[in-house]
Amino acid sequence: MDSNHVKNSPSGELISQPGWTLRQYAMALVWGGVGMYALIFVYHGAAVVAYPYDLDNSEGFLLYQSVRIADGEFLYPPLEDAPYMVDNYPPIYPLLGSFAVAYFGTNLHGLRAISLISTLLTALLLGAWTHQRTQSRSAAIMAGLIFLSFYHVYQWGALARVDALGLLFCITALVVFERWRNWGFALLFLLLAMFTKQSLFAAPLAILLSLLATDWRRALKFLIVLLFSAFVFWEFILLVTDNLAWHHLITYNVNTFYWMDVWVNFRHWVWMYTVWGCAPLAVLLFDANRVRSNQDSASPMLFWFTLGAIGEAMLCGKIGSAPNYFLALAAAAAVGSGVIFYQVQQYSREQASNQAAQIVAAFFTAAFILQLAATIHWPSPRFDFAQTPTRSDTQAGRLMENRVRQIEGPVLSDLCGLPLLAGKTPLFQPFINTQLAKEGKWDQRPFLSSIKNRMYPALLLRFDLSRPDWDRRRFTEEMIAAFRETYAPSQQMGAYYLYTLKS
Repeated sequence: MDSNHVKNSPSGELISQPGWTLRQYAMALVWGGVGMYALIFVYHGAAVVAYPYDLDNSEGFLLYQSVRIADGEFLYPPLEDAPYMVDNYPPIYPLLGSFAVAYFGTNLHGLRAISLISTLLTALLLGAWTHQRTQSRSAAIMAGLIFLSFYHVYQWGALARVDALGLLFCITALVVFERWRNWGFALLFLLLAMFTKQSLFAAPLAILLSLLATDWRRALKFLIVLLFSAFVFWEFILLVTDNLAWHHLITYNVNTFYWMDVWVNFRHWVWMYTVWGCAPLAVLLFDANRVRSNQDSASPMLFWFTLGAIGEAMLCGKIGSAPNYFLALAAAAAVGSGVIFYQVQQYSREQASNQAAQIVAAFFTAAFILQLAATIHWPSPRFDFAQTPTRSDTQAGRLMENRVRQIEGPVLSDLCGLPLLAGKTPLFQPFINTQLAKEGKWDQRPFLSSIKNRMYPALLLRFDLSRPDWDRRRFTEEMIAAFRETYAPSQQMGAYYLYTLKS
């Protein structure tokens, strides 16, 4: 469907110049779509970084960890005594956050900036990884932009959580290893990833199995050095914390697992990302030949990482988990989509006169457009993937912060970011304390007694205590009953509900 237009040559002759084909217009639409989604993510991420108050249940608790480290303390205190806090993750992320706290004060901006920068660097590295495999700049750019368009990245890529930083370390290790084929360079980043989030196993597994496919001696050496290095760091943490880190990082993290949650999350993945989300399956199918060939030049790294990323995503069945467990799979899908994009374009160019090849290329272009349309989003309450903070959100938080600051004594809260900004020390961690109480790993009776004995002048929640649909994964029946018995409504500002002691 070529179009032509006529133009006068310098000699006055009429010449015919080809115009854009329909497929070229369609490809421009694809590039415009992924570019727009990347810009939307950057806007959303910047708004999240600039917002001073909690957007996620765990952000404030990670901030509190950074504050404690900045004050010369360490993590993993006893759970038997107040404050009833569990430090769920290894220390790398709050340690980096402590530098931001030391220089810029107690706020969430620094920790969120770490996550946003990590996400953007991850997109660049995914592009570099795709370029290593294809030698195509356009495929590399496409892979990085696709990563930033994923719902999972949009929702988690700028939050004050450990996931974005951990993924950055993992992808760095993979890119470094595939570039130089030297696991020694990648080892440091793998250790940083493991001590950022303990469940990030896809990257070390990918390197191990890639080595095993070519030289089992190198693979064994890599495994021994990795495990020994991790063991040394782990023993150091246990020594510093008098073995309490074992409970925080291992015992307290072994919670109820729901296979139905795994099914729901994977169904959402396939339904929402029918095109790009199936790229990992294509990688597994086509790279299986590379794995069987045992050729070092074939580099089955993406195959093994994709397999491990699917395993990581299945951990979403653990109670309290969220789409953050799909971040590694989103990274694998982005690289896989970039490689497929390159292969289709290359095939189309090489077979320019082959009608079947052009039909295949047109099909994949249309599929990318449909994928963009299926995941349309915009930073507004109606079309947003996740909450993009507004001026009214900031105003409500600021008013409540000033109100909490005026209260004399400790304030009980389900989120601890705002109380921290108001100078109040966090007192308990609702979700993990609830799960541990249900599992018999934590005795909630002293905490309930402190509530009934009116030790906390105020209670700050993000939900109406009188409603019957409170989150039963984050509070026990006994906690809600104690709250209702002890506190009366005082003030509401935006999503914040403040309760004070009954007279």
